[in-house]
This record gives sequence, C-alpha cells and structure tokens, in this order.
Amino acid sequence: MVDGELGELIARAAAGDQEAARELVARYENAVQASIRAGLGNELKARVSASDVFQSTMISALADLEKLEFHGEAAFVGWLKTIAERQLLMAARFHSARKRDMAKEKFIGTSPAHPAHQTSPSQGAVEGEMTELIRDAVRKLPPLERRVVELHSFEGHSFAKVATGLSLSGAARARYVFQRALKTLGRMLDDLGGE
Repeated sequence: MVDGELGELIARAAAGDQEAARELVARYENAVQASIRAGLGNELKARVSASDVFQSTMISALADLEKLEFHGEAAFVGWLKTIAERQLLMAARFHSARKRDMAKEKFIGTSPAHPAHQTSPSQGAVEGEMTELIRDAVRKLPPLERRVVELHSFEGHSFAKVATGLSLSGAARARYVFQRALKTLGRMLDDLGGE
C-alpha cells in the first residue's frame, strides 16, 4: 500500500470509520503478532496469549490514531510495535506483581490447614491480586476506569459482563475503557519509577 493510501485509511479510522479500522487491523496483524511473539518470554507466555496482547495493542493504537503524525508505512508499523512492547511490559509488570502477592496470601482463621478457613478465590483475587503500589494507582483512576479494572481484573468478570453491569454499549466498549485504564496505570507506574 502506498503511503498516500495508508494515510487516508488511517485518517478514516481516526475519524471513526469502523471499516477502515478493521482493514488496518487485518493489514498489520501479521507484523504486529510476529513482534509480540518475539517479545513474549516463556514465563509470560504461560499467563498471556499473543492474541490478547495483539487485541490490546490494536485497541490502544486505534484510540490514539487521531494524535498520530503519519510519516509513512515503516514509521506506522514501528509505532504499532512500540505500542505492542508497552502492552507486553504492562502485562509482565501486572503478572509479576500478582505472582508476588499470591505468594504472600495468608489464611484467615485459627486453623490455616482447614479449607473452610482459607480465603475464597474471589477474596484472594480482590485482596491479593496486586501490590500496594498498583492498588494505590488503581484507586486514583477516574471512577469508570477504576470500576472496569476492579470488575475485570479483581473479580474476574468478562468484558461482556462488565459492560452489562456498568450499562456500557458492549464488551468492546468495556475492553476499550480497560485498555485506557491500563495505559493510565502504566504512565503512573513509570512516573513512580516502574515497580
């Protein structure tokens, strides 16, 4: 595709043209997926699929298209790969924090060996899902973004269920709000020096 045509396609997608957005996703799926697979280490691969990272990458990219200064196809592909790297980094941070917190989980009650005295999966997820640093960042999110993160990440609800519970237009909208929240969290954590 020549740069002029690609520039027009990007402009249409940035203006909300869903067909143009789908065409961009389809056209660059292979290149971005290859980049994601190359950056997905064995440990992270066990927790996150390349397909999920690709979806979050494209949702983030489509949300930021209107801010993009187009400088040709090579630069555009590089921009997409940079977003994919950021998504991989956020996923790695999240799962690293989750792994640490799961190791710190404590039993409730006087008999830790008895199953009735253990935290339930949902309690464990809410209480032990993330480090205090990430919990504080989540608390600082705007109300809608905070609630989407709580419902999806802490309570394990699907995006469809989150959308229904929060009266959003559908799972895609809930996923978009979630990705926007992840970007905000990533910036907050970067400002605090990472983990």
